[in-house]
Amino acid sequence: MQLTVASVELQNTGTSFANTIIDLGELHVMQASTFSKVWGTYEGGPDNQGASVYEPTGLRYGYSMLGSYSQPNSKPLFGYVLVAKDISGKTNGTLKPPVDYSLVLNTASITVTQDSSLYIWLPIAPNGYHAVGHVVTKTQDKPSTNKVMCVRSDLTEQCESSTLIWGSNGLNFYDVRPINRGIKALGVRVGTFVAQNGGNINPPSISCLKNIDSITQIMPSKKQIDALLQVNAPFLYLHSDEEYLPSSVNWFFSNGALLYKKGRESNPVPIAQNGNNLPQDPNTDGSCWLDLPVDNANKERVKKGNLQSAESYVHVKPMYGGTFTDIAMWVFYPFNGAGRAKVEFIDIKLGKAGEHVGDWEHVTLRVSNFDGQLWHVYFSQHNAGKWIDSSQLEFQSDASSFDFPTKRPIVYASLHGHASYPHAGLNLLGKNGVGARDDTNKGRNVMDMGKYVLVCAEYLGSEVKEPAWLNYFREWGPHIDFDLDIELKNVAKALPGKLRDGFENIIRSLPKEALGEEGPTGPKEKGNWNEMGMNVGILCVCVVLFIAMEAMGVPTAAPTDQISENKNVLKKKRSVSRSRSRPIDHTFKLPIAQTSSSEGIVYVILIFCPLVVHDSKCRLTVASVELQNTGTSFANTVIDLGELHVMQASTFSKVWGAYESGPDDQGASVYEPTGLRYGYSMLGSYSQPNNKPLFGYVLAAKDISGSTTNGTLKPPVDYTLVSNTASVMVDQDSPLYIWLPIAPDGYHAVGHVVTTTQDKPSPDKVMCVRADLTEQCESSTWIWGSNDLNFYDVRPINRGSKAPGVRVGTFVAQNGGNTNPPSISCLKNLNSISQIMPNQTQIETLLHSYSPFLYLHPDEEYLPSSVNWFFSNGALLYKKGEESNPVPIEQNGTNLPQDPNNDGAYWLDLPVDDANKERVKQGNLQSAESYVHVKPMYGGTFTDIAMWVFYPFNGPAKAKIKFINVKLGKVGEHVGDWEHVTLRVSNLDGQLWHVYFSQHNGGSWVDASQLEFQMDNSSFDFPTQRPVVYASRHGHASYPHGGLHLLGKNGVGARDDTDKGSNVMDMGKYVLVSAEYLESEVKEPAWLNFFREWGPHVDYSLDDELKNVEKLLPGKLKDVFEKIIMGLPKELLGEEGPTGPKEKGNWNGDEV
Repeated sequence: MQLTVASVELQNTGTSFANTIIDLGELHVMQASTFSKVWGTYEGGPDNQGASVYEPTGLRYGYSMLGSYSQPNSKPLFGYVLVAKDISGKTNGTLKPPVDYSLVLNTASITVTQDSSLYIWLPIAPNGYHAVGHVVTKTQDKPSTNKVMCVRSDLTEQCESSTLIWGSNGLNFYDVRPINRGIKALGVRVGTFVAQNGGNINPPSISCLKNIDSITQIMPSKKQIDALLQVNAPFLYLHSDEEYLPSSVNWFFSNGALLYKKGRESNPVPIAQNGNNLPQDPNTDGSCWLDLPVDNANKERVKKGNLQSAESYVHVKPMYGGTFTDIAMWVFYPFNGAGRAKVEFIDIKLGKAGEHVGDWEHVTLRVSNFDGQLWHVYFSQHNAGKWIDSSQLEFQSDASSFDFPTKRPIVYASLHGHASYPHAGLNLLGKNGVGARDDTNKGRNVMDMGKYVLVCAEYLGSEVKEPAWLNYFREWGPHIDFDLDIELKNVAKALPGKLRDGFENIIRSLPKEALGEEGPTGPKEKGNWNEMGMNVGILCVCVVLFIAMEAMGVPTAAPTDQISENKNVLKKKRSVSRSRSRPIDHTFKLPIAQTSSSEGIVYVILIFCPLVVHDSKCRLTVASVELQNTGTSFANTVIDLGELHVMQASTFSKVWGAYESGPDDQGASVYEPTGLRYGYSMLGSYSQPNNKPLFGYVLAAKDISGSTTNGTLKPPVDYTLVSNTASVMVDQDSPLYIWLPIAPDGYHAVGHVVTTTQDKPSPDKVMCVRADLTEQCESSTWIWGSNDLNFYDVRPINRGSKAPGVRVGTFVAQNGGNTNPPSISCLKNLNSISQIMPNQTQIETLLHSYSPFLYLHPDEEYLPSSVNWFFSNGALLYKKGEESNPVPIEQNGTNLPQDPNNDGAYWLDLPVDDANKERVKQGNLQSAESYVHVKPMYGGTFTDIAMWVFYPFNGPAKAKIKFINVKLGKVGEHVGDWEHVTLRVSNLDGQLWHVYFSQHNGGSWVDASQLEFQMDNSSFDFPTQRPVVYASRHGHASYPHGGLHLLGKNGVGARDDTDKGSNVMDMGKYVLVSAEYLESEVKEPAWLNFFREWGPHVDYSLDDELKNVEKLLPGKLKDVFEKIIMGLPKELLGEEGPTGPKEKGNWNGDEV
């Protein structure tokens, strides 16, 4: 999974950190991580799983592709390529298309399972320009020269090929990176790959980019560093048998640590706080060192460290020309314990070998300066380490230090040696069962690395004062005070025969730090202080161990040709699950939550682009949001429905796909949830159409009843085959068999199980739910269908703020049309709904993150206003029978009738005098605010946030009759127009899943993955990306995208025109007017309980208006026109003023 922070920028700091775009010097670049798959192979490469090649899609206007992206199939799709825009304005611009292409190589003759042949082209750059990536095709035809851009040479730098992505038959793909890397290096990694015949050849045929602009301007400020660490600082788990814990440096100093000087060993000096009396010259000449207290009691006590005082010491530096920030988090241990080894079946303690005083370890967080995302973490391991994608880390929820908890990475420290690892278990420094042991597990001692001190950030200058101990360059411990030879001989006695001979060679080949031959130096003396972390050390250890094992006669791994049987199995499997243009045939992952902080308030924000989906759009989500001290469990990842815990599973493995029929004739796919939390069971499979990015969930459940006989979950007693696709004539991966679980008595199935063979699934594949926790559901949205077999989404038949039905996220397969009730049930919440709803502070946070920008049409005359502006500017209350004596309306409508009747006895209208009437019609954007109603939905598993906007007047409509645009006179005009959008947020994790756009008397739900977003820098130190809503001209219907929306078909109907005009309403300026579950916490304004019309009935003849329009139409079109117009909603026609929000059917119900 990918952990991300929303675009983080402090406008008042002069920095452009996380502003999505970086200026390299007349060249703007941004990260593209939305990909379309071009090609895949399923053998060779890491773990023999093959690799895939992608192109970036959906580029922002003016940006060009620089090259293709590739990665191994052994991990989730997780990467980016830079795309670029020339802002020089010169003829000698920063970008130019290639003059031609050279074919580097192709895969046509390679005998591996692959989608097709792949042709890899090197752009031939114009003079003075360099290619920075390959272009790929599936045919021998050269790509178009406008497919990619080359970069002016002063903005490029030599790169080197690094990590192997894939290789077969002498053809290899490598990742590339700048050859010079470090805090002062200007090289920028593009994210492209290089294809080479033969081994790793340097320099490669393509270049990297170079940043010739200011690096400091794109680095995070101190406040932004703090926000990044609040959301990304790891939890460090010590081993359960660890005796030697970390401490703070000052605890070590104040508890008897001593400074020794060569020649004066008998007169050591206590160390002052912050190391103020430590030598500050940058020498490592062995003239000084630190050690433990002299007396044994204190020595043993200090060795054990002090976890309560422990803090991480943070060094922040630019990387890859300032396009990334490396945050190195150093941890100090007063003592490193003795090592252990594993020699085949024997575990060996190494005596004192490995012991040393003063142990410095670190992890490094690599964060993108484009968007603040955490991309990689470096784990230090003795004198080396390794980089891990954040998609492959473990995360843990942190609710301790924020009102809104985050999910933060986990780091495991090895027993005694304190090397850091991303996962628990035995990490062997060797192979074939021989080497030094680094054992890790989740012990009870945990260090929160979020307790930190910023000790260095060179680019911030005097803002960060370095402590004196940081500039102490000598050893933090003495040379060993034991005889290593004696220690090893004592250990060797325990070994039988052959193993004894090679043992010493293995141990002596290990890093000095691991053996404890000398105390380590401090952070600034490490090679990675100004450079990148390296993997070389571990590689060297493994090579030496391999040589030693050869000498010992230990068997080595089988050669590749001896595992052909496994390769054949892989081939067979992959040939069935072949790749397609949209899906990627491995596990899909949706995002993990994230936060950023401002002024003590935690804004929980995440920008999400589905990482494994073709042609996706960005989606804004809020992470796990919970106020621990409020008594609510909102966004706590788990909801208790009543002896049944449920959680959203949105990590999927694809089972099947069809590529025809369904919406837009693009087919559909079926998935199973994977990686479920321990104790949770699958309830059914998930399906969705292929015409949109993968975006969904299914609930997984855990029985917490404790009952062995009548629990909330039971496996099915059998399965019945609902249908299969074997005879369906569509392009599909394989036949799909859809099974209905046969539930035990008193239980119901809530989802299907699917297979790609005729064999019945195992009964333990899925769980059925006790009947009292289920409710009847209905099939709703069509997912896919062919030959009378149809897939539908299902939802509870009763929906609303008080309905307990819970949507599971599964689908139903039906032979024939939409049959109700379907064969599966929904869930039901028997527990308190109010406990899982957001409190007022959390509502505020959600609205800060999600409230839309409302764009009015450029030609819109009738703008929104606040209700009170309408009242105070002459709006009048009329009473039937007393029309000649209208009454001015008081602020908040306190004199409006409050009885819940809509009997036509009262209505509102504009001022009487024409001048004021015309002025009030035009609204007042400055006063406009959204009126927010918050309610539970789907049994409290979601929160609907309806955001209402008031317009004093709705303007006249227009129609389109084929090629003719027609103004409809006064048709459509009415006083008092209420429109709304509804944000649907998950109560399990706080994510924004859908937005409802109201359109006259109807509307439509849109997935958050398909919305437009806009940066908001105005109201926070850390700006967010918020949704965009378009209001149609005069009618004010809301839409997710600009353009013409026709209420009709075949080119005939009423026009809803939308566009980005200069008038924009920030719906984040809001008033919370109702949240019934909060009871007296929210006071409803009087105007909300006015149930009559907010405008009078029409004062013109609709028939006359239409006849005037018909005169303009030729022949046949007159008949078509009348039929269409008379079928439009009353609200659109302006036949009466609309009622207020509470009179709408969706106030307590679902949107329709």
